[in-house]
Amino acid sequence: ITKAPSMTDFKGRISGEYATYNSTDTQISLEGPIVADKLGVRITGRHLNSDGHWTNRSNPDSDVGSTRKEAVTATFLFQPTDALKFKMFLQYAVDDNGQSPAIQLGKILAATVKGAERW
Repeated sequence: ITKAPSMTDFKGRISGEYATYNSTDTQISLEGPIVADKLGVRITGRHLNSDGHWTNRSNPDSDVGSTRKEAVTATFLFQPTDALKFKMFLQYAVDDNGQSPAIQLGKILAATVKGAERW
């Protein structure tokens, strides 16, 4: 469920965080009426980035487990009468995650344990 934009007041919010592994999370939101008491919009943006938590032993110049996400959303609320309300939500997102630290144990077991290839 998305938060409905205000159709009477202009509002905004900016937040940012920094943590270990060069992790950053920046968010911004703006909302307000386009047509007073009839049409409102809420637009949000987010940039999330984190370097990997592990060093890639096969390529020491790259990290394993890195994350990069960017997203923009827009919510429109149109209320032509008190009895009729329309809400529309749009989203654009990009996920660019680095190499995963996960492995497939079944393949490793099949290669190292006699008879495991039946799994």
